[in-house]
Amino acid sequence: MLALGRPELDLGDPESVIRTLESAAPDAVVSAAAYTAVDKAETEADLSYAVNGAGAGAVAKAAKAMGVPLEIASELGEFTT
Repeated sequence: MLALGRPELDLGDPESVIRTLESAAPDAVVSAAAYTAVDKAETEADLSYAVNGAGAGAVAKAAKAMGVPLEIASELGEFTT
């Protein structure tokens, strides 16, 4: 098992995600990474999208290109007002 985090795997930079995963040559990919600063998501919308949209997409694209299984772990937060 190889655990990657920032700065090695920056979901805000989709091209680096693909390069890093291809370089690691894993047998499978498990991703639990996400932009989780919910209180900042509206003011940091570009970063939120880059990480949770384009970044997660880059992980999927890399896994598909390498022909390896992908598991994305996610947590649904609970919010009350």
